[in-house]
Amino acid sequence: MRIINGNDDYYIKEGTIVTIGKFDGVHKGHQKLIEDVVSRAKVSGLKSCVITFENDPSDEETTGKRLTTFEEKKRLIEDIGVDILVVFKLSEEFMRMNPYAFIDSVLVDKLNMQAVSIGSDFRFGHKREGKANTFVKAAMIYGYGINVLEKEESGGKPVSSTEIRAKLSEGDIGSVNEMLGRHFNVTGITAEGKKIGRDLGFPTMNLYPDKEKMLPPNGVYATEVLIGGKVYKAVTNVGVRPTVSSEGEAVSVESHLLDFKSFGGNDYDKIITVSFLKRIRDEKKFDSKEELADQIKKDIEEINS
Repeated sequence: MRIINGNDDYYIKEGTIVTIGKFDGVHKGHQKLIEDVVSRAKVSGLKSCVITFENDPSDEETTGKRLTTFEEKKRLIEDIGVDILVVFKLSEEFMRMNPYAFIDSVLVDKLNMQAVSIGSDFRFGHKREGKANTFVKAAMIYGYGINVLEKEESGGKPVSSTEIRAKLSEGDIGSVNEMLGRHFNVTGITAEGKKIGRDLGFPTMNLYPDKEKMLPPNGVYATEVLIGGKVYKAVTNVGVRPTVSSEGEAVSVESHLLDFKSFGGNDYDKIITVSFLKRIRDEKKFDSKEELADQIKKDIEEINS
């Protein structure tokens, strides 16, 4: 996948079929749009093109937290088979751009857009004045094709990043995974911890996620961990480990892999992906490490039941 800085000078000679959006989460609705562009581009001999935006920590809609980091979003879009990803920074100048000026100066002049696929509720440009009908009107001038897709639904309700974030904040992993069309996950590099889990007989792999990454509420979860091309069942704690940690410690994602045997070696600096399947319980402070160990055994029994 070719990645282009949206503010650079470029021209796509082959012509493109385009879709546009923030695509936080790359959920089922986003996938529907992107897959439509990819399939149409293959049939027509054009390039599939996704326009998106760098994550903006000041975005009030998400209060700085994202379902996907920017790197995760890029990877998910690439996995769908997109040819070109154009990335814009959400600058003040860009946000003030007239929708028709954006169509003319970017989509037509730079991307040589031959068709566009958008959602029925799509909004863009200054004060979000641009919408599906804006593209329809401009198509009469520029002659490109337009495909307007209805929103994907889950449980009779439209799928949206906002709704997924709300369900994730409640710990409703089932609804989150249904709307995403995959398991919500966290990817990162394992870091050395205090080895308390190892002392208890439950060694863990620890991640400290990117600060922009939204996490489910602190608690214990049934998960799957991908490492070295293999997937392992795991019990994962999201939080600050109140039984064994001091106040003010960073939130970690700490996973005990049920059938992983190499904890005796160096299990740090490994890239792993933790996929969330189900919430088991709240994070709790126990009176002793022995009580904590007993609870972990119960958590593992619930996962295996």
